[in-house]
Amino acid sequence: MFHRRMFLPVWTLAAVCVGLVFAQAPQTAAPATLAVTGDVPTPLTFKAEDLAAMPREKATVPDQDGTEIEYEGVPLREILKRAGAPLGATSRQSPCQLRPRKGA
Repeated sequence: MFHRRMFLPVWTLAAVCVGLVFAQAPQTAAPATLAVTGDVPTPLTFKAEDLAAMPREKATVPDQDGTEIEYEGVPLREILKRAGAPLGATSRQSPCQLRPRKGA
């Protein structure tokens, strides 16, 4: 009697588990990129490897509670310079777009 009562719930649970395993097949995600487009002489798309090879800078800023937080990365001016975007006072006359994208 005990085995008959457990048969249906056990097989139902087993079927659900098998379904979940096959439903969560690994998906390959496209690598993230950073695109510089708009009114720039050279529209560019950077991959993670491109950004890793560029010069980096560190900046330390205080948080709201006074804790020092350190940020590190490629300066925006370096990315815009490589795209040929005008820097300084002339930059307001030439709009460009800088947007992260998933996939190439």
